[in-house]
Amino acid sequence: MTRTILFWAAIMFQSVSTELILNELIRSIALEGLIPEGSVIDAGANNGQDTCLFASMMPTRTVHGLDPLQHNIASLKKLCGSNPNVRPLLGGLGAAEQTLHVPASKSRYGGQQISIASRTSGESPIGKGTRDGVAVLNVVEYNNTGQEFHVWPVDQLFATQWRDERLGFAHWDTEGNELDILRGAVGTLRRDAPIFTVEIVVHKSPQYTVALLEFIASLDYKSYLIEEEAGLPLDTRNLLNLPRRHRENMTADGAHKGHSHILMKGSPTLRRYEQHGILVHVNASTISDHAYPCCKRGGPCCQSSTRCCSVSTVPRCSHSNDLRQCRVEPRLLLEERAERAQSISSTNWSALFQQAVSRPILEEPAAGLK
Repeated sequence: MTRTILFWAAIMFQSVSTELILNELIRSIALEGLIPEGSVIDAGANNGQDTCLFASMMPTRTVHGLDPLQHNIASLKKLCGSNPNVRPLLGGLGAAEQTLHVPASKSRYGGQQISIASRTSGESPIGKGTRDGVAVLNVVEYNNTGQEFHVWPVDQLFATQWRDERLGFAHWDTEGNELDILRGAVGTLRRDAPIFTVEIVVHKSPQYTVALLEFIASLDYKSYLIEEEAGLPLDTRNLLNLPRRHRENMTADGAHKGHSHILMKGSPTLRRYEQHGILVHVNASTISDHAYPCCKRGGPCCQSSTRCCSVSTVPRCSHSNDLRQCRVEPRLLLEERAERAQSISSTNWSALFQQAVSRPILEEPAAGLK
């Protein structure tokens, strides 16, 4: 147990500036027993940081970390390879089985991102460009040279390699490929009713955003937008998706069924975030009203393709501002970032972990959330 606590704390302190609310939400609902029994998938594992974090949060579950880049898988193994419940897998997820190739490049290194989203349907919001200062390559455009990797539908993996497992939780952050992943996971989602997250750039490709939300709703899920910047552009957000129906024996003690409204009612963490406007129920019709709607194409925060939804175009909030149109961070995040910045070099990891576990999510609403 001590080793798990130390590992969790060390990983969290490495990710001082990234998705603190998302990580806290996942940790809390895991501790509350709301995640169904079964394995965890972290697709788009990148350098393995989130994979290791999920493995330490849920040490009794198998955690599958998938990434199509060999350097990222090597980084994942180095970071958390000694953790016995981690299962690294070189490859990607999609709607159909296929083999793709990463173009040969001297710039391949741990932490690089690529997109395998289909562009022929006009749905992918990525294409060529950068995310968080890192080049994103769309490998679908390239020919049969370079590093090879396999793409599987989730349903196929649970019918073959993972046939003795069920899915409890999934974190899908795959640079615009999330819709294809869901199309290849319909059977598993209907059988297991897991909780899952997807990352989305809300306003960059509104057609894709609507298509993704509509598909999630068709699977009998309710979606909640986490009002936390998840990268660049600044309208990048995570969606927490809760099943509307329950799976038999969803938790070991049977305390909570899988209905989304019961999950919300049964979780102090989810209720508190919803009360403070940090967790917002959205659907295909309402999501455009969130994640800085000023970032809609042609809006005040997106006057051109080179100056759109960036730190320089989205203003900071004052107490009187509309929080949907300006940037604000919950007070807890500011406090924890300051604490972590001061104590990374020398700290009692175990004590800080226990403090984080016992501390309220938000002692009071952030400015403007009252």
